[in-house]
Amino acid sequence: MKVYGEDFRETRSIAEDVLNTLQKVPGAVDLAIDQEPPLPQLQVRADCEAMARYGVNVADLSELIEVAIGGKAISQVFSGNKVYDVICRYSEESRNSPEKIANLMLTSQTGAKIPLSQVTTVKTGSGEIIITREMNKRHLTVRLNLRGTDLGSFLDVARASKKRCGTISKRFPSNGVGSSRIRTGPTLGCRSYGIVHALYYKIAILLTPHFFDFMELSG
Repeated sequence: MKVYGEDFRETRSIAEDVLNTLQKVPGAVDLAIDQEPPLPQLQVRADCEAMARYGVNVADLSELIEVAIGGKAISQVFSGNKVYDVICRYSEESRNSPEKIANLMLTSQTGAKIPLSQVTTVKTGSGEIIITREMNKRHLTVRLNLRGTDLGSFLDVARASKKRCGTISKRFPSNGVGSSRIRTGPTLGCRSYGIVHALYYKIAILLTPHFFDFMELSG
């Protein structure tokens, strides 16, 4: 089951409610939301007007963050058939807090030294680490396995339970920011039925020439 929406918090709230509802359906096991929950992050938000005023571009900002926090390969060491990158990164004492990162220095086009705090906002927060899309729409996936029941029976019970989930989406508009859509795949059984028959048909076509060859040999 997939829950679509642009608002991460509301979409996850609906996905968790869907998960709790499906847990009550007989045969549903191993339920989980595929995407990991939000994790703590260090967020650096650029102030475009301030950057233009100081003559700093986005490439300078990205390079400073990459080198200072993540590290950047500046050379390589060859040892036989193996190659090792030489990584350059600022010392931990100069990057172990948002305040110290905000004090890192950028170099403008004129050579002036500018603290990162003058052109960005550095803070800690939480955010999604995995963003999945389908048809250019963000979504969360509630996955499960079936045990002790067949797919058709489970879908019948799940559709009845879905009525409760369907009322959740009424809190949001049908489009725009914050909209969410719940899809349970009501045609899954029909699709599976059609796919199986299509496979049988293709197998029959492939085996037909061999069948006539066998008949000729038998004759």
